[in-house]
Amino acid sequence: NLANWLHIRSVLHLRLLKPVHVSLYANTINAVVTDFVGMATWLRENRGQGIMVHNLAQELYKFAFEGDANRQINDLKFKLVKAEQEVTALEQNVTRMEGQVTRYKSASENAEKVEDELKAEKRKLQRELRSALDKADELESNNSHLCKRLEKMKSSRGAA
Repeated sequence: NLANWLHIRSVLHLRLLKPVHVSLYANTINAVVTDFVGMATWLRENRGQGIMVHNLAQELYKFAFEGDANRQINDLKFKLVKAEQEVTALEQNVTRMEGQVTRYKSASENAEKVEDELKAEKRKLQRELRSALDKADELESNNSHLCKRLEKMKSSRGAA
């Protein structure tokens, strides 16, 4: 795609005109060139009888393919490290949440225990109230009976 290539080239061209930007990539480019020259030297000495490199286009393709594969491997290693960090963070969250669940469960059990105690206390107080009301009714009844007897005694004394 020519338009895309021209766009990328125009952006890179501006950066490559500034020595400051070029110097940022000098060590990386030097390492790649040194690696390539070493590979070409090895191929020439071991497969080309020390004279030439046979199938240079294929060797360049392999070299580029290895570079791309290394880049992909490094990307995957980076993603793996990130994923391991995320797993660690998620494991810490799970541990923290398990602790919260344990605390909430304990608090819930304590609240249920207190609720049961309060219900028992309420039943006890209701029994005591019924007993006190029955006693009050009985005392009222006795009082009423005694008042009537007293009235009868007063009336029989007043009549005599």
